[in-house]
Amino acid sequence: MKQVSLSVESRSEIGKVSNKVLRRDGKIPGVVYHRGEVTQAVSLTAKDLDVILHSGSGQNALINLTVKNEAARKDPRLVVVKEIQHHPVSRSPLHVDFHQISLTEKIRFTIPVVLKGDAVGVKSDGGVLEAPIRELSIRCLVTQLPEHFDVDVTQLKINHSIQVLDLKFPQGVECLTDPHAVVAHV
Repeated sequence: MKQVSLSVESRSEIGKVSNKVLRRDGKIPGVVYHRGEVTQAVSLTAKDLDVILHSGSGQNALINLTVKNEAARKDPRLVVVKEIQHHPVSRSPLHVDFHQISLTEKIRFTIPVVLKGDAVGVKSDGGVLEAPIRELSIRCLVTQLPEHFDVDVTQLKINHSIQVLDLKFPQGVECLTDPHAVVAHV
């Protein structure tokens, strides 16, 4: 999976007032979590966040995070975006949570489902293809993380469906979504 570089600034002031000042200056407050370490408060620009979210991997992008004014650590950390809080009306990002990850530990991700092909039941029988599930919850190593999961629907006839248990996942990828959930049906 492709990795994206991001440079953020460490911040010492936390709380509502300092976050409002950051947002007024065009920056987004955030935190970096890592198990067993103290949470670090950071800030970044909205433009940098947009570059990551539109990098092709979306919110599942692997990020080499460098903290500009951090004296103790020079090398970048490998992180993923854990959560983005948005303004309820404008949908602009208000806060970002980064989770520092290990290359040897399996973690949980949500990946989009992409339907491929034209279903036989739609082309020849006039059916309608429906996709109740748009994403799957999986657990895997970061190095095994797929950007999306392709589902071939070309053989679907009327009143037939594809369930999660019918899908073949790559080795090392464990699906956490209900196995009887319907991914697509005609």
